[in-house]
Amino acid sequence: MRSVEEYKDNLVVSVRGTFRELARRKQSLEIQTELIADQNRNVKIAQLRFEQGNFSNRDVVEAQQALLDAQNSLIREKVAYEIARLGLLKDLGILLFIDEKGMWKE
Repeated sequence: MRSVEEYKDNLVVSVRGTFRELARRKQSLEIQTELIADQNRNVKIAQLRFEQGNFSNRDVVEAQQALLDAQNSLIREKVAYEIARLGLLKDLGILLFIDEKGMWKE
């Protein structure tokens, strides 16, 4: 009985932690999306200032690199969110089925 209670307690702690992780990841996804929009604007501004002769080519390349870094961060956050979501499904005992093509069945 003691080990069953311990298992249940650990499961509850794990599920609560996963819910917190999902909420944190969702907020991070929103922040990363906003950051990409900001970096897109920065690239456009840098290109305009370069065309006007106020910026160097390096400034444009740095703005483009910052945009690329933000896009890569968004991808990493999406992957981390999905991993946390799948962990929650596992903890809740929801089975995932895979079809013949290796894709998840709904």
